[in-house]
Amino acid sequence: VTFALSYNSQLWRNGNGSVGFSGEDLGEGLGWTLQAGSIRPVWFNGSIDHYVFMDATGATYRLDQNNRGVWTSLDSNYAMFNANNDTVYFPDGSFWQMGVTSVSSEQDAGTMYPTSMEDTNGNQILVDYGPAAGYPVNGANTSSRITHVIDTRCLGFVPFPGVGQGGQCYGGGSYYQFHYNFDWLPHLTAISNGGL
Repeated sequence: VTFALSYNSQLWRNGNGSVGFSGEDLGEGLGWTLQAGSIRPVWFNGSIDHYVFMDATGATYRLDQNNRGVWTSLDSNYAMFNANNDTVYFPDGSFWQMGVTSVSSEQDAGTMYPTSMEDTNGNQILVDYGPAAGYPVNGANTSSRITHVIDTRCLGFVPFPGVGQGGQCYGGGSYYQFHYNFDWLPHLTAISNGGL
């Protein structure tokens, strides 16, 4: 699985005779995203019209072919999103459980992010996310800001008190920690790795 920092310079939108600002700062800086991928629903007249899958590079793919809640694309992306169980499936047999949804205080409200990624051999990567802007520390997994990427061989990972403030990995494996400042919208300041 690739986690990548990508930049989108399309911060302004011109349409219907007006110019609007459409840039987002999710904690990595204005226009930047750090992720493996995400799923965003697009609503029209009170129901979901389609989903947009964004990969680690920032490329987006429209998933607009709905077959009983399983959404696919006519684009060159062969990802399949099952809205019935919030899981993205890939042609190689791997899949991601989209277990986190950004809440309304976030600029990407409603966007889903993977909490578990598994390949065909059963190898797993787990991902934890921080609290949304304005939420207390114990409101983890409500934003796109990654706090830990954990190898499942690290079955005994115990975080230290405070989101993104470290932890201890027991039983082998490794993990990455993402550290943020304490602004109202926390910004990424460092990434460290650890494990036994």
